[in-house]
Amino acid sequence: MHSKYLSNSVSLFATIIILAFTNISMANDLPTVRVGVLSYGTINWEIDTIKHHELDKKLGINVEVVKLTTKNAAAIALQGKAVDVILTDLFWVIKQGGKFKMHPTHKLSGGLYAKAINTQVNDINTLGVAGGANDKNLLVYKAYLKKKNQSLTSELKYGAPPLLNEMMLTGKIDGLINFWHYNARLDASGFHNVLTTQSMLTTLNIKSEVPLLGWVFHRDFVDGAHEQLQRFIKASQQAKKLLLNQHADDWARLKPKMKAKSEKEYLALIQHYPSTIITDEKTEIEASAKQLFDEIKGLKDQNLFLDNELFPQNLFID
Repeated sequence: MHSKYLSNSVSLFATIIILAFTNISMANDLPTVRVGVLSYGTINWEIDTIKHHELDKKLGINVEVVKLTTKNAAAIALQGKAVDVILTDLFWVIKQGGKFKMHPTHKLSGGLYAKAINTQVNDINTLGVAGGANDKNLLVYKAYLKKKNQSLTSELKYGAPPLLNEMMLTGKIDGLINFWHYNARLDASGFHNVLTTQSMLTTLNIKSEVPLLGWVFHRDFVDGAHEQLQRFIKASQQAKKLLLNQHADDWARLKPKMKAKSEKEYLALIQHYPSTIITDEKTEIEASAKQLFDEIKGLKDQNLFLDNELFPQNLFID
């Protein structure tokens, strides 16, 4: 009896080992898309969802996550073809002069935050800005003020997003332009978006969503591995759909990655997420991207674009 039980156990163990190696072999047989991802970015929520639900394998690819430490490291990895795709911003791609193509995923959103809901632009003596002098929301704000025949009179304070949030909480700055997930944390703390990015864009007569971030591929990969590229984009879209539908299990799994300091902050992050995702058609967002490019080039004090720089042709992936 004992011998028969042992024999069955060994047989079951052998079967498990065979199945495990079979699954590994099947995964290794799939074409791989190497994705360069910053260890601290919110895009990790999407990547986690892809891998957890095996959306990549169901579509016939294997998403290999390559962890990178900085935005510059990600750019170098893509340029050197150490990875096939990274998530980066539109203006970086424009400045590369057509070497890369983009599938836009996230739109320009957010705005100017302050403590009092009735705060006016002239009330802000010190303005915190995440992302430095070339921050897109700051440049939009400058273009907005120019359109309104107003001057930027606030003293600008640049810094890391969490530090700037802390400065807002302690009253060391009067206003703040920050990344969307830090805006969500400010909402949870009782601050207000007193001048939305959308209202600024409307003043600039930009009516469609402006792409801010997207999956960026080297043109050689676009030409040589178009099928894998399209499958990766589809997996990305499916992961976003799961998160947009606010599946409780997915968000509960992601909660440790979100690093929310309270339940209110956690819920604010979930509620803000849909406002970051692009929904407009390609032709519309391409037109809005060109409009914003022209607006920023027209700013006297911007140091992002040269006078002779052009918007690349066929920048966005079909």
